[in-house]
Amino acid sequence: MQGGQSTPLLVTLRDFVKEKCSFVDFLYKECPQRYQTMDIPQKSIEYLIRHGRAILLLDGLDEILDAKDRGDLVDDIRTFAAQFPTVPIIVTCRSAVYDMARLPSDAFATFTLRAFDNDSIAEYVEKWFALEPDLTDAERADLVASFLSESEEKAEDLRTNPFLVALLCNLYRGTGDIPRRRSEIYEECTKMLHYTWDAHRQIKLPDHYVKYVNNVIPHLANWVYEDQGRQQSVSQKELVGETVAYLIGKGQFFDDPEDARPDANDFITYCCERAWIFERLTADE
Repeated sequence: MQGGQSTPLLVTLRDFVKEKCSFVDFLYKECPQRYQTMDIPQKSIEYLIRHGRAILLLDGLDEILDAKDRGDLVDDIRTFAAQFPTVPIIVTCRSAVYDMARLPSDAFATFTLRAFDNDSIAEYVEKWFALEPDLTDAERADLVASFLSESEEKAEDLRTNPFLVALLCNLYRGTGDIPRRRSEIYEECTKMLHYTWDAHRQIKLPDHYVKYVNNVIPHLANWVYEDQGRQQSVSQKELVGETVAYLIGKGQFFDDPEDARPDANDFITYCCERAWIFERLTADE
C-alpha cells in the first residue's frame, strides 16, 4: 500500500457466518490463504481498519438463506460501520433479498446494477472467456464471437441481466450451444445454479424442494419472461398463485389448491432468495 491508497479486504459472507467471530478476526485467518501470503500480523489488519486505510468488501448477503442469520449479519455490519466510520463498506446482494434485510439508509447508499447494453455484454463476455487458460487467442476470439451471435439470436432479452449472462457463459463453455427453446434454457440455468454453483459454494438445496426445482422454476421463468409487465415486476402473491396452479395442473403434485398452497408459499420464499427470475419481486398489496 503506497501513496495513501486503500487496501481492499474481501469477506465472503457465507464463510463468515460459519465462523461466529468478528470481521477483524475473520480477515486475520483468511488473508494468508486468499492472498497467498505469509502469516499477516493481526495488528496490521487492525491498523488498516482503524486508520481508514482499508475498503471492506462483503460479498453475497443473499447467500445467507436463514433469515435469523441474515438479520444477525446485518446487525454485525451496522456495528462495524459505527465502530469504524472511516472504512468504506461495499455489500453485494440481490435486490429481492435485500428488501428482506436492509442496511440503514442513513449510513448505506443503495445502488442497482443496471441492465447490460450490447457494449457491456461484449465487454463482459470477452473478459469472462479470457479466464479460460487452455484456449489460444484465436480460439478465444472465435468462441466469444459465436457466443455473442448465438445469444443474440436465442436469448437477446435474457442476456441484459448480468447474472444470466454469467449463467449463459457457463452453459456455453460446457456444451458449446445455447438451447433454442426457452424452456430448455431455463431448465439448464436452473440446474447450473442449484446443483453446480450452489454445491460449489456449499449452499445446500433443502431436500423438500428437490422435487420442485427442475419443474417449477423453469415453468415460472417462462411465465415471467413471456409477459413484459411481469418482467418489470411480479408480486410474491402472484408467484404463489401461479405455483399453486402448476402444482395441481401440469405438475400433478396435488389435487386440492389448498393442499398445494403451503408448499407453494414455502418454495417461493426459498426461490426469492436464490433464483434469478425473482429479481424484480414487489411487495404484495
